[in-house]
Parts: sequence; C-alpha cells; structure tokens
Amino acid sequence: MPLNMRKPLAAVTLTTLLTANAYGFSSDVSVQLPSLSVENFFQLNSQYQTKLSEDHMNKFATFLSATLLLTSQANASVYDELASAGYQADTATIETYVESSDRYLAAFAQYKLAIASLVAGDNEKSLANAKAAQIALEKIVAESPEDAEAWSLLSMVKGFQIGLDYAQAVNLGPESDKAARTALKLAPNNPRAHLASGLVAYHKPEQYGGSKTKAVEHFSQTIKLLAVEDTNTIDWGLTEAYIWRAQAYSALNQKQAAAGDLQEALVLSPNNGWVEEQLANLK
Repeated sequence: MPLNMRKPLAAVTLTTLLTANAYGFSSDVSVQLPSLSVENFFQLNSQYQTKLSEDHMNKFATFLSATLLLTSQANASVYDELASAGYQADTATIETYVESSDRYLAAFAQYKLAIASLVAGDNEKSLANAKAAQIALEKIVAESPEDAEAWSLLSMVKGFQIGLDYAQAVNLGPESDKAARTALKLAPNNPRAHLASGLVAYHKPEQYGGSKTKAVEHFSQTIKLLAVEDTNTIDWGLTEAYIWRAQAYSALNQKQAAAGDLQEALVLSPNNGWVEEQLANLK
C-alpha cells in the first residue's frame, strides 16, 4: 500500500518505536507524538537519526507502511476523537493537536476548539479559534490549490463564523460557497466536499439558491462515500453528516427520518448532549 505521508503517528505503539530504533532511529522520537506525521518522521533533526543507506531507509519505509496499516483504525480515529471532544467542550484533548506539524490536522483542531468554546459559551474564544483555523487553511490552499480537503474545511470554518457574527455573512457567505464549490470540483467523490456543500445549501437563503432538499442530498452522499472510504486517510465527517442531515430532515418536517439520524449520531458520538437535546425536542 502507498505510504500516507500526511497521517499523524498518534497510534504508533511502543513496539513500533523500539523496532524503529533497531532501524537506526532513536525511540526518543516518542516525545514528538502525537503531532508527528510520517513525512516529518523522515525529516527529524539529526539528533534522532543516524546516517542510513537508501536501502536501509526503504526497508524502514516498508516496515512503517505495514505498521500504519495495522494501526490505521486507531490513527483514523484521531479526527473522530477531536470531533467528539468539540461537542463535549473537551478543550484539553483538542489542544494536544493544535501545534501539530501536520497543518491540516492543526487547523482541524482549531476548528474543533471553536466548537468546544461555543459549547462552553465563550463566543469570543470560539471566533478566535475559527479565525486561526481560517488563516492556517488559507495558507494551505494558497500553496496547494488542488487540496480538496483544505478547501472543504475552509468552507466550513468560514460558514461557522457567520453563526457567531452574522454581520460577516455578506463576505463569508459567498467565500464559504466558493470554497465548497472548489472542493467539489477538485474531488467530486470527497465526502468532506459534499459535507461542506450540504452546509452551504442548508444555510443559504432559498432566494439565493439554498435548499434543504439539496442539503439532504449532499449529506447523504457524505454518508455513502464514508461507508467505502479508505480508513487510512482523513476520514472524519460521518457524525457531522448525520447531525446535519437530521436538521435538514427536521426543516422538511420529516421528523422520523431526523430522529433516526440523530440516533445514528449518538452511536458514533455517545453522550453528545447537543444531539440528545435535539432528539428530545423532536418528541
């Protein structure tokens, strides 16, 4: 399998580190976790490396690739862990990743910190976190304009800020829309691109092209795509898709469908107080 150079090594085990040491890398590298990406692992300061032949390095890459396959489920859950922490206002967990060397992961953590701050009732901090995520993502897309993941998240971050300060809607609304359309054009089968597009369709006024029905279609596509997506990649969005499809169903007066989606969201994000409250309101 190809080595995913972007994946954080949060789930690398002690056995992995010790075996890495046997290949010439110091187990002291553990101090870099969980922010270390595979790419950065090979670029560590010389204090963590010995001079290795190209053949030696290739052998280690093969070993690490196999290890990541075995631990891919744990690694993939990093995004789900952050998403769940956001809804539960668990800032301590999220802050672990804010300084990640993986810029996308760090921006995602800032986005989830914004949600956590909002849940905790601190709108000012929430807005600051969202702006930090926006700045980081704008740098990523400026350098990598074909990064559909970054465009998708940027759309969501900008849309999120409108909820905190509606006066920004005149600027951030079109920008969020454009970012979502860019992501979907770059990657028509990317679940986060459909999630972002669904959020735009849900929140945009109908007179400007918004549609709860279109939102349901995009959220449904997110769910469908995540059912078959390779878990060795950025994998988040399923809980969010169920939550927002439930909101769209509710707006369309399809209460039973909405309740079903909220139940699915609770399975994915247990003890999610906001989802529980939404379920109670449907009864």
